[in-house]
Amino acid sequence: MKIKFLLFSTLTLLLISCSVQEIMKTAGISEPIVKFQSMKIDNLSFEDVNLLFNFSIDNPNAIGIDLAGFNYDVEISNNSFVAGNQDKGLSIASRGQSTMQIPVKLNFTELVGMYKVLKSKDSVDYKLSGDFIFDLPVLGNVRVPYATAGNLPIIKVPSISIGELKLNNLNLLGAEVLLRVKCDNPNAFSVGINGFDYILKIAGKEWVQSNSNQKIKLNSHGQSEIEIPIKLNFLQVGQSVYQLLTGNAKLDYNLVGNFNLETSLPYLKNEVVNIVKNGEINLSR
Repeated sequence: MKIKFLLFSTLTLLLISCSVQEIMKTAGISEPIVKFQSMKIDNLSFEDVNLLFNFSIDNPNAIGIDLAGFNYDVEISNNSFVAGNQDKGLSIASRGQSTMQIPVKLNFTELVGMYKVLKSKDSVDYKLSGDFIFDLPVLGNVRVPYATAGNLPIIKVPSISIGELKLNNLNLLGAEVLLRVKCDNPNAFSVGINGFDYILKIAGKEWVQSNSNQKIKLNSHGQSEIEIPIKLNFLQVGQSVYQLLTGNAKLDYNLVGNFNLETSLPYLKNEVVNIVKNGEINLSR
């Protein structure tokens, strides 16, 4: 009993009087070596991006060690944007090497919303830092810090806005109108619109539900216009539409649909973007 007490007292005094490095040296234990290897994009959309940060872990000790977990913090403009931790175990053999991936998800809408200056930027600088937590003999949990920095493109959803509704032909049986839709690509890469589906309501009444195979290319930071011809049959949509077309020059509208987009980015080939637009539209005759 006295021997156990003396051993415990000696270890306690050693822990109090020595630094972690001194204890490790005395016990013949070396700190694991953590090195950043690479970062790759696992998934990319107009909404968010999944990143995988790859690290190598070297165990220089003659005995196996365990990784108890890790934490991470992603900084944008020196401010924490997203942080987390995982209790992800990993055993590393003596004199062995292993790899660990830290998955990080960034939401572009939140990113631009938090940092307004990024609305006019095509990319953003980031810093990833944190600790790998190892369970070492004698010492227990020991934190090994890491840090890496880089640059990411900022992905923004192309904006859709309603131009005007032009009346081309009107008679007692129906009308022909042309809807102009403006498209704006705020990105540093080109975007192609490969067809779209839509429902258009004017003054609360559905005028048309259709799809189009029309293809449009939007250059980087470019704009274009889509012209959608609409034929109205008053027997189907109601005679009240005739009154609308001969009355006020401004009409309430609701446009709901989705656009099939493709980009020049290798990780973002095809994407479907939903749109909902409400407001007033000018009627020109």
